[in-house]
Amino acid sequence: MPPALLATFTDKLLQNDDMLEQLQKTVNSTTATATQPRDVRELRQCIAQTDGKETTVDSAMTVVLQDWFVSVGTMLVESMDASAPVTDKLALLDQIVANLTRAHLHGRSLPFYTKILDMSGQEFGPKSIEVAAAHTRLGETYGVLHVLEKALEHHTRALEITQEAAGDTHPTTIKGLCHVGAVYAAQGRPDTAMKHYAAAVDIVEAMATPETRAGAPHDATDVELLVAAFAYNGLATAQRRVNDVNNAILTHNKALVACMKAIGSGEHHATASTYLGLGLAHIEVVDSEEDLKKATEFLNIALRTRLKAYGDTHPEIADVYDALGRAFRKLNNYDRALDVLHTALSIRRGTAAATNLAIACTYNELGRVHSAQGHFDKARHAHEQALAVQVKILSAEHPDVTETWMDLGSIALVRHGTHVHWKTVIIASVGLGNVCVGCCNQVIFFGPTQVGLACTYDCRVVLRGTMLHVDSSEF
Repeated sequence: MPPALLATFTDKLLQNDDMLEQLQKTVNSTTATATQPRDVRELRQCIAQTDGKETTVDSAMTVVLQDWFVSVGTMLVESMDASAPVTDKLALLDQIVANLTRAHLHGRSLPFYTKILDMSGQEFGPKSIEVAAAHTRLGETYGVLHVLEKALEHHTRALEITQEAAGDTHPTTIKGLCHVGAVYAAQGRPDTAMKHYAAAVDIVEAMATPETRAGAPHDATDVELLVAAFAYNGLATAQRRVNDVNNAILTHNKALVACMKAIGSGEHHATASTYLGLGLAHIEVVDSEEDLKKATEFLNIALRTRLKAYGDTHPEIADVYDALGRAFRKLNNYDRALDVLHTALSIRRGTAAATNLAIACTYNELGRVHSAQGHFDKARHAHEQALAVQVKILSAEHPDVTETWMDLGSIALVRHGTHVHWKTVIIASVGLGNVCVGCCNQVIFFGPTQVGLACTYDCRVVLRGTMLHVDSSEF
């Protein structure tokens, strides 16, 4: 756990001997592998040294302290005098959730966000901007946890409140439309996502004069410009998901114009996100080495910006490495691709989010590189690792699950010499009746998305009217 979480309440703990005495008892009950301070004074020193540089607190002690700080945070809020301003309590809760978020402990932040929502409703009213903000934060947290129905519920409520309280053209309303769109995209519903992103962009462009229509609102503030970029990037992401790559590039460029107007050529997380999007879009341009080289240029700009902002172990750094891995694979630079993808995998394994869907993306990219190298056993293993994560979180019909099954099925086809020449292939898993029909480079699924069963069960492959028996042991 990052030291920031431990440091949040250091002052409070160091001033409270009762809390330290209780923590000492907790520490003494831990396993023998934990650091065992001999007394409260030594424990004070352990906590005080947790400043982000050096610490004598090992991993077992860190777990104890992590649990303790969550408890202490709750105690501090509940023990505040009843007459204390709600704003003070909200400020303290904000500190807690900010550190939990930085530590990627999103699940543990939910009770605190719920407290913020309740207190905000009591203090400011159920239809206040503050309540909308609390709903948004809950929606974002549920989104990270991939509890998408709850995420959609909170983002939708936030949007409704904001539209009523601030109006349809307020920057928060525009962001709210994008948040709802992002949830639909995560659910595998890109068309619905695009409608929400398009609605956000329509608001942005309706506020623009002809002279500024290519970028963002006339005489807009920096905040409004960055919100415009947020909307453009969201729409472009949805366009990429439906393979509308050329329009995605145009839309990402509109986002870049807005970013440049807001912050110039300086480095900013919005600019990094835009360059990442541009890189991903250029990767998808078919048979264009020039676009792939552009993609690596854009991705390296995004990487430099994010490294300066977040350091080299943040999950958003891994997102860029995943994209670079895809670009290098398409450039046939497999060694570079493996290098950056293994770096991404190391980052993802080192965070509390190591079991989320992002790591499945990294595994799939690794699998595709191994397939391109002809290392089919390694490729299959990587895709199966991706699938193991996905099936715990996503429905069987989700496009990302389908794509992983397709990758696994492609390994079977490649190993039988059908990678280049196949026109129509039917893969049917014996006794289950799940059928996949593939035509050229497009695969259409009938029934459950079970093409990957070709790699698990005995199956039959029909290729240009020729029946082949493919035994699972051959994979």
